[in-house]
Amino acid sequence: MNRACFNQNTNLHESASWRTSCIRTIKNNFVRMKTKLNLIVLLIITISWSYVNGQDVIVMKNGDEIKSKVLEINTYDIKYKKFDNLEGPIISISKSNVSIIKYQNGTQDVINAPSNSTNTTSAANTESNKQKKHSDSKPNRLGIYINPLGLVQFGPMAGLELTLASRLIIDAHARIAPLGLLNYATNSDDEEGWPDQLTGMAIGGGIKYLAPSRIGGFYIGILLEDGWQKQYYAKDETWTWVTESNYIVFAPNLGYKFRSHSGFFLNTGLIFGAAVTGKDQWHYTKNYKSDHSIHDNGSQVHPFGMVELGIGVEF
Repeated sequence: MNRACFNQNTNLHESASWRTSCIRTIKNNFVRMKTKLNLIVLLIITISWSYVNGQDVIVMKNGDEIKSKVLEINTYDIKYKKFDNLEGPIISISKSNVSIIKYQNGTQDVINAPSNSTNTTSAANTESNKQKKHSDSKPNRLGIYINPLGLVQFGPMAGLELTLASRLIIDAHARIAPLGLLNYATNSDDEEGWPDQLTGMAIGGGIKYLAPSRIGGFYIGILLEDGWQKQYYAKDETWTWVTESNYIVFAPNLGYKFRSHSGFFLNTGLIFGAAVTGKDQWHYTKNYKSDHSIHDNGSQVHPFGMVELGIGVEF
C-alpha cells in the first residue's frame, strides 16, 4: 500500500477527492498483486504438468503402475530407472509381468512376452549348453564299473575306464568266467552234462570312440581278452577227466553311454565276436583204464558275445 496515501488517509481533514484518489491507488496495487499471484500459480501448474508428463509409466499385469524412465526393452526383460531416483540403479523386470508401457510423449507399447516355443527352445539350448559345459569342463576322467549282467552270460566283469579328450575311452577289465551261467551251458559234455567244477579268468581291455551328446554319447570300439579255463567232469567217479584251454577273444563293441552330472554312468551295448583257442586239451585225472595220455583238440574258433550293462562312476 502507498505510504503517502496511508498518511493522507489518517488525516481526517483531507478532502473527499483525496480519499477517492487513495482508494483508486489501493485497488491498483491489489490488482497487480493478484496478477503476480496468478502468474506464480500458473508457473507451479506448468512445472507440475511437465514433471508428471516427463515420466514413463510401466503398467503391470496385476494393475500396479511404476513411474519410471525406460532405458531398454529386450527380448525377455525391460530395464528402467525409478523416476523419483534417476541417479539410482538400473532395474530389470521380466516382460512376462508387464502389460503396457506409457511413454512421456503420449505413445504406448503393448508388451507381448516371448512364446512358449521360444522359451522351450531357449531352455533346451540352456540345458544343452550346461551339458556341454559339464562335459568340456572334465575332458579327462577315470571311471570304475561292473557288469553284473555277466552272471547269466560268460561271467561278470569289473574294470576301469580312462576317458581322454572327452572322446577316447581306454578300458581295462577282468571277467570272472566261472560265475557265468552261460559258460557252463556252452561247455556241457554230451554224456556228462554240465561241468562239475569250472575255474578260470579272463583279463582284457579295449579302446572305444565316444561321440558326445547331451546326456552321454554313442560309442564304438574293439575288445580284446586273454583267458584260461579248466573244467572238471564226473568228479566223483573213477573216470574223472579235466579239460584245459587258453583262448583269445576279439570282439567289436558298440552301444550308448549315459552320463549324469553327479558322475554316475551306464554303458548299454553289445559285445559280439569270436574266441580262438590256442590250447584245448583233456585228460583223465585218475588214470582211468590206464590212459595216461593228454588228448589235444587242436585250435578252434567259437562265437563269443555278451550284452553289456556297465554301471559305474567317474571322477
